[in-house]
Formats: sequence, structure tokens, C-alpha cells
Amino acid sequence: MTETQPATSLLALKNGHSGRICSIEGNKTTVRRMLSLGLRVGTVVNMLNHRGRSVVIQNAGTRVALGPGMAEMLLVEPLDSSLDT
Repeated sequence: MTETQPATSLLALKNGHSGRICSIEGNKTTVRRMLSLGLRVGTVVNMLNHRGRSVVIQNAGTRVALGPGMAEMLLVEPLDSSLDT
């Protein structure tokens, strides 16, 4: 049985690693914006590029660029050893 890692900000994922969205923080407008980008609780995303605090993630074949504010609002459960240390 595998042990799940605690939820953390999307910004903590390393390039090339994946995480499952477990929570979207923020107001209704923020949540609606995330939903319109296809980012929902339970969705698995792959970190493609993490430079500075902006990120590019992939979700079901679609690439999405997020600034640091939006990226911090996505809490993910890493699916492997994907945390930046």
C-alpha cells in the first residue's frame, strides 16, 4: 500500500512530475477561472516548466501557463517524489 503525501502548493512540484489537484483555494471568480481552464479537483496535472514562480502544466494534453498567484491557489497531492527540496 502506498502512502499519500500531504497536499502542497503546485509551486512545490518539480519539472516532469505529476500531482492530483485536491483543492482550489480562492474566491468564486478564481475557482471559475480554474474550472474554465480544465483544472478541477481530482485532475492529474504534469509540471512541464517551473521557472521562478510561474509554471506551465499539462492537463489531458492541454498546456496551461499560470502565474504565481494562481499556481499558489492550486493544492496538489504529489503522485511520486515530486516535491522540490
